[in-house]
Amino acid sequence: MDLSENRFEKTWKHFLEALKVDNTCSLADVCRAQHTTLGV
Repeated sequence: MDLSENRFEKTWKHFLEALKVDNTCSLADVCRAQHTTLGV
């Protein structure tokens, strides 16, 4: 698995866990907290 794929997978899992605690959180918030961004 590519490093970036691994990082995004972990970030997605953190997002799903964060939703259980606070259903108003956004994926962007979790990405910032995990230092995961997508450069286009």
